Amino acid sequence: MFVLHEPQELQILYESLEKNISESLKVGGVIFHIENKNPFNMEVLVDAWSDDLRVISRPQKEMKDDLDHYTNTYFTKAPDKREEALACPQVINWKQVFQIQGCESLDEAIKKVAASKSVQVDYTRTKLFMEIPMKLNTSSCGILKKRDGVIFIVCNPGVCKKDFSIITLDPSHAGLVNEQWEFGKNERSLKYIEHCLQSFLGLGILGRKGLSISWIVMEQSCELRMAYIVPK
Repeated sequence: MFVLHEPQELQILYESLEKNISESLKVGGVIFHIENKNPFNMEVLVDAWSDDLRVISRPQKEMKDDLDHYTNTYFTKAPDKREEALACPQVINWKQVFQIQGCESLDEAIKKVAASKSVQVDYTRTKLFMEIPMKLNTSSCGILKKRDGVIFIVCNPGVCKKDFSIITLDPSHAGLVNEQWEFGKNERSLKYIEHCLQSFLGLGILGRKGLSISWIVMEQSCELRMAYIVPK
């Protein structure tokens, strides 16, 4: 696999990935940020120019903290020959603690490669939701029923303008986000969240007393995550 350096090559790849956005969303998001100041110093590797090309994004430089799996993150799109790509030491640094994220099943490939290298692996399954059109029939702020495990908040502009306000998060909110993030609650995650809030969009809602009651943060793959709603 080889690294793409030229902006034109990255744009061609980005447009190619758009053809199958459900499998390419994570690497596509990384490429978007690479083309926009690249705040996390990521780079993209491909094996060949084809419709079924394998793509892996990774940090550009060797990370100073080998235990920081928040920054040592690889995003993949590998339709075939996954083991070959994951096992290559020139592609992935297996001497570090890191995480691999993808929109396709990588379980078997990772298990085989990890076993061959005598590396312990922890697995976490998450759901990735894309925009869902909804018809809102409510006259006041409220909470809709859960849909696929997600709680949707509905706000009537006339009511919400009076009782709530939307704010843009900044690094000073990192501690608050870190305390409630399921994958956080440590110093490395706090540093990661601060970096995200310095570089990307973060939104919050203030309640009647001016306290944060809900928030969401964009990460390096362009996903909106770390969402939280303060219990009633």
